[in-house]
Amino acid sequence: MFVYHQLATCYAMMNEIEKEEEITLQSFQLDVPQPVFCCRMGESFIRKEQYEQAIFWYTVALEMKPLSRYEWSIQQDIYRTWLPHKQLAFCYYQLGEYEKSYHHNQNVLTYLPDDPDTQKNVAFLQAVQQKG
Repeated sequence: MFVYHQLATCYAMMNEIEKEEEITLQSFQLDVPQPVFCCRMGESFIRKEQYEQAIFWYTVALEMKPLSRYEWSIQQDIYRTWLPHKQLAFCYYQLGEYEKSYHHNQNVLTYLPDDPDTQKNVAFLQAVQQKG
């Protein structure tokens, strides 16, 4: 899995998105989906503005427990903590589901309490909800 993660990262950095997606899909044939690859799938759907599909994959990333056999090779904490929440907040905002967006922004702050972008998002969404 480490090699697949590194290869997908290289393709992403070279902006070869189709190859990144291909490697991500191949990783699912090797083992149960890992949070890092679930987040890659979510990002793929965000690029296509398919937010409901992205929500599915980021939710799976949050629910998956990393397998101990990959602990040494892939740092997974980011992919099962604040990153999926940040992306879920974005997706729900795009769908006009402001309460869910607010909830996920709040979850981001539990991991990154000083993140200025998330703090701004929370303040903005509070104002939107008060108006609505």
